[in-house]
Amino acid sequence: MLDQNQDRHVLIVLADSPRTLAGAVDRLLDGEFRNDLVTDYVGVGR
Repeated sequence: MLDQNQDRHVLIVLADSPRTLAGAVDRLLDGEFRNDLVTDYVGVGR
């Protein structure tokens, strides 16, 4: 979830394990997360 408020950008990433979290961060860095977007501010990865 992305929260843009008071000149800040806060990204919340939830994962069930450190490995899954690392994979989510990798997807963010390489741009693959765009395939998981539900709205402009929320995405659901598989």
